[in-house]
Amino acid sequence: MKQALRVVAAFARTRVVWIFALALAFAGGRSLAETNAAPPSTDGPQITFDATEHDFGSVDRTQALEHTFKVKNTGKRALELKDVKPACECTKVQSFDKKIEPGAEGSIRVRLDATNQRGPTKKFIMVISNDPKTPMANLALVAEVRADLLVLPSDSIFLDGLRPETETNHVIVIKSSMPAPIEVVKIETRAPWLKAEPVSSTTNSATIRFVTRPPLPLGTSRTVVHVHLDSGKHTVVSLAASIRVPESISVQPERLTFMKAVQRDMYTRVRRNDGKEFRITGLKANSDLLQCTVTTNQPGVDYTVKVSYAPQGDKKPADGKIEILTDEPTRSKVELPYTFR
Repeated sequence: MKQALRVVAAFARTRVVWIFALALAFAGGRSLAETNAAPPSTDGPQITFDATEHDFGSVDRTQALEHTFKVKNTGKRALELKDVKPACECTKVQSFDKKIEPGAEGSIRVRLDATNQRGPTKKFIMVISNDPKTPMANLALVAEVRADLLVLPSDSIFLDGLRPETETNHVIVIKSSMPAPIEVVKIETRAPWLKAEPVSSTTNSATIRFVTRPPLPLGTSRTVVHVHLDSGKHTVVSLAASIRVPESISVQPERLTFMKAVQRDMYTRVRRNDGKEFRITGLKANSDLLQCTVTTNQPGVDYTVKVSYAPQGDKKPADGKIEILTDEPTRSKVELPYTFR
């Protein structure tokens, strides 16, 4: 028995030695193969640019902005430009050399349309080639685009939280960088709740005042004001104007959403927005699955309505509205829609 065990042990040791030897041989062979592997080829094409970025400096939006990038093949085989792709529609590739022999130079002609640009501008162009090391390269066009006419503080006006009787004044200034003086010829606005009039005018600026005309409509109202200028170049400046006049009594949120299978309490605030007092006189829900209660936050001004939903057996809830009744004659009923999902 002991003799048999010694034979088995000797066999196991011999097997381990052979496995170890094979592993060394494999590793050595692989190392040798890696050592003898050929290095990456350097005989291919190589793309080189004289500059990858061009700065036009300070420019006018009407200027023709064109530039030619120089491309050289410093490799040993023909360089092929497969495609030249601008990243923006305002940039156009006018032409480029598709094949450049070793040691030769080609070009990429591009054009930047600055009509809709303003301020610091940087646009990229991707060059795709058969250069194995740099298959994609980026070029850039940079400019500081001057705006002929600039509206300050903004060319859009938004007046929020107004009351129907509110009369406000809002002033904007149109500034010009053109040599010719500007003069306001006329101002067009079709909204009956807004008046626009020139206040003053200098050689390179014009001040416009906007005045709201009560009674202002409830909700959000929008209009466009057209300012006609005699500036020798631009004739019309369009300004967007909007106002928001909350209802005398408002609810927030304006809609409640419940999950059909989930018991839940939801809340909405009911507020007076015109400085007058009101009271909630009743709550009506057209579903017996909803229970409504009201809490006073600030008497006559601010209330919270709690709406509780509890599923009941096989009853299927339906969408509807909660009526919030008040003692305000002009807003005696406020509707609060609710939905189930």
